Amino acid sequence: MCFTMGMSAILATFSFAWATYEWKQFKCLQYSLGLGYFGVMEALQVVQHFYAAGPEDDYAMCQNRINQKLTDLGVVHIIFQPLFICMGLMSMYRRFDLAARIEADLIFKLCLFAGFWFAAYPWVVGIMGMEQTFIPKATEECPNYMWLLEGYDASANFTTPNLEHVSCEFLFMCHVIPPQ
Repeated sequence: MCFTMGMSAILATFSFAWATYEWKQFKCLQYSLGLGYFGVMEALQVVQHFYAAGPEDDYAMCQNRINQKLTDLGVVHIIFQPLFICMGLMSMYRRFDLAARIEADLIFKLCLFAGFWFAAYPWVVGIMGMEQTFIPKATEECPNYMWLLEGYDASANFTTPNLEHVSCEFLFMCHVIPPQ
């Protein structure tokens, strides 16, 4: 999370207000839901700030079940973001043109299918016991990238406090790259 709790609260409030205004003004449910979904993300981040792990407590909150469940909820939210972005953007174009309506409906269905596919993946892997089969054996030509599972973030240049098989929401400072 790069935003502070206050910034997330302001964005959530603004998103909900704008979605409500759009609904009252134009009665376009899909567009309003697309805007509202962004507000849900920011509201979720406000709640996550209360349970987020930080370096000051050596990321002890990663053991907290509420932190883990909020992180899982955030992942589900991210999985379905393309669906709601498609819903919001395509709602304007599908009103006037039959071809645009058919295209928008196809893209919407593909986003819905992909969302459920990604959401079901952890359960399918758990039920079928295939967890280790997707990790290739390391060779000199093809090294194993287990450091990804260990939580190394190359863009931030540090290892995140992720625990194996446990999701965790943690605070970090967003790095702004100065112009060169």
